[in-house]
Amino acid sequence: MKNKIKKFFQNKILLLILGVFIGGTTCVYAVTYFPSNQVTYNNTSSKLNSTDVQGAIDELYNTCKSAASGSNNFKALTIAGYVYFSTNDGIYRIAQNGNGGVKKITSYAANALTSTGSYIYFSTNDGIYRIAQNGNGGVKKITSYAANALTSIDSYIYFSTNDGIYSMTFDGRAINRIY
Repeated sequence: MKNKIKKFFQNKILLLILGVFIGGTTCVYAVTYFPSNQVTYNNTSSKLNSTDVQGAIDELYNTCKSAASGSNNFKALTIAGYVYFSTNDGIYRIAQNGNGGVKKITSYAANALTSTGSYIYFSTNDGIYRIAQNGNGGVKKITSYAANALTSIDSYIYFSTNDGIYSMTFDGRAINRIY
C-alpha cells in the first residue's frame, strides 16, 4: 500500500512539473507574440488619438510628463468630478475618471488656483483672474495683485502677496489688507 501511494505522488509530481513548464512556456510565448504596439485599442471613450495599446500608453505618459515635468508651477484642484491643473503653458481640465480627455481652458500659467461657484480663480505674476469652470466666456482680470496663494472662504477670496494677506470680494471691487 505504501508503495502505491509513493508511486501515485511521484506521477503527480511529474505531471506538476510538466504543467509548470508548459504554462511558463505559454506565458513567455504570449508576451513575446503579442507586442503592445500590435494590440488594437478602442479610443472612443478616452478621446486619445492612439489606436494601439503602446501608443495609448505613450500618449498618456507624454501628457502627464508635459503637465508635471520641469514645472514649479504645477498646481491642481478638484471640483465636481473634474481635476483642474496648471502647468507652465496653461490651465487644463480633465474628468476624474479620465473620460473626455484633457481640455485646455486657458493659456495662462497660474501661480495658485481656487474656485467659487462656477468660476476658477487663478493668479499670475501680473494679477488675479477668473474663468468659468468649463472654460467658456474668456478670462477676466479681477485685480493687479500678484498672489502667491489663493483660497476662497464664504464670500471672499483670500490671497497672499510678498507684502501681506488680503481679502477680496469675488468681483475684486473690495480688497482689504488684513495682515
